[in-house]
Amino acid sequence: MKQEKELSLLGKFTMAYTEAVWTGTQRGLDKVYLRKKIASRVKELRLANKKTQEEISAAIDTNVLTYRGYENIKSDIPTLLLIRLADLYHVSMDYITCRTDDMKGMYSDEAEPENEEIKARLAKLEAAISKMDMKAQ
Repeated sequence: MKQEKELSLLGKFTMAYTEAVWTGTQRGLDKVYLRKKIASRVKELRLANKKTQEEISAAIDTNVLTYRGYENIKSDIPTLLLIRLADLYHVSMDYITCRTDDMKGMYSDEAEPENEEIKARLAKLEAAISKMDMKAQ
């Protein structure tokens, strides 16, 4: 009975170990895949904007060799530099990090009503200012 219990525990341990190794490997592969996608997206944006690596590295305040390493998938791009790149290219972080193919971002459709509301409010304000200007004359 004790021997069966020990075998059972060994089997459970082996299964847990195998699953942990597989999960870790999968996460590592996912990270490499995502790094490749982000590097490709960053390079695609640079080429679409007809910029050199030197120009972009200067614009985001990093060394050109370091920037080349990002595009060539040698290392992860720090979040601060991803933000600077998104600002530079006028795209969302969702786009840069390949969470969406919409340059405005994943939630751009949801943001439109707010923009329309702001435009409507500005139009009302402009109309009110025009009326005030007419009365003043």
